[in-house]
Parts: sequence; C-alpha cells; structure tokens
Amino acid sequence: MKEYIQSIVTVIVLLVTIYFVCWIRREKYTFLNLSIDANIITQLNEIALVSITITLENKGKTRIEARRKEHLDKYPYLRIKYDPFLYADEWDQCKHACTLKIRRVPDDLKVNLFDWYSLPPITNIILSKEGEQSEGDLEQINYSDEYEKPPEFKEVVFWIEPYETYREQVMVYVPQGIYVIKAFFLGSYIGPPEEDEYWSCTKLIKIM
Repeated sequence: MKEYIQSIVTVIVLLVTIYFVCWIRREKYTFLNLSIDANIITQLNEIALVSITITLENKGKTRIEARRKEHLDKYPYLRIKYDPFLYADEWDQCKHACTLKIRRVPDDLKVNLFDWYSLPPITNIILSKEGEQSEGDLEQINYSDEYEKPPEFKEVVFWIEPYETYREQVMVYVPQGIYVIKAFFLGSYIGPPEEDEYWSCTKLIKIM
C-alpha cells in the first residue's frame, strides 16, 4: 500500500513539474497578432481620403510594451547601431515602436516577383499645426502618437495587456494608384532574432 501511494505521489509531482516547465516556457515568449485594414472614405477627382486601421491583439499571457530608447540602454552596441532609430538593419528602419510605411507601386513595372523593398519611399509636404511646411516622407508614420509622453511628445508610453486588443487609426490623402502599406510593432524585449519582439505585416490597396 505504501509503495502504491508513493507511486501516485511521484506521478502527481511529475505532472505538476511538466506543467510548470511548459507554462514557464510559454511565458518566455510573447504572441502578437498584427493586422491592417484600409478603406476609402471619400474621393474627389483623383485624390482619395483613406482610413488605415492597425489592429494589435495580444494573444499571449504576457504584457507587451512598446519599445522606447531606454530599452536599448542595456545594449550600447545596438543603441549606436540603430541610432537615430529604435530598429534598423539593411532592410528596415523604424523611428517609432509603432511605425507605418506607405509606398506606391510604379505604373511601369515589368513582370517580376513582387518585392516591397524595391518600392521607393513617397515624398510629401507635411503641414504642421503651426502652418509650417516641411518635406517629409510616408516612411516613419507613428500610428500610436496619441500615447506620446509629455512634455517632449517624442516617445510612446504604451502597452498591451494579455488578451487585449487595440485599434489605431491613421488618415491619409493619396492620389490614384496602387499602394502597399506596411505596419511594424517593436516590443521592449530585445534578444536573439527568434525571440526579439518585432512584428510586421503588409496590405495592398488600389485606388481608382
């Protein structure tokens, strides 16, 4: 009888240990579902007002926090490598944790495999609240600027609790054509490529 009880206790301890290890392993990673939706609100002649909605859905059990420069302080070499961005490599550069890029597909493209990185950035004229004009591009749109921390309003203080969903909206005027929209989300955890909190997705939209 004693050996029987001991065997049951051993099995229970083993099951609890397996569950605990699996639970810890799952909590090590974060799971974000990032998606884009785009709709034409109105169109006047060749110019359309487009509403872009970026949905951020935390599918895991761990809070996901938007990256800020202070998160790079633990990695001086990355801080230097990325500067002035929060993320930068030979393909992508993001100034914001929540970066949105819009590029136009040229009309004279020949038959080829589609490649986002072959599309040139769009240059436009940005009008500030004070009425000042400056040249910019649609490569570094901050789609979560409502969470910028005062008084500088330069960095976003934003996080997504487990199973929470946020929908951020950006409105843009664009002329007729085919456009590709790419959204990024950079989390505060920075590690090996397979664990780095870096997500992106793309969407194609056609304006006639």
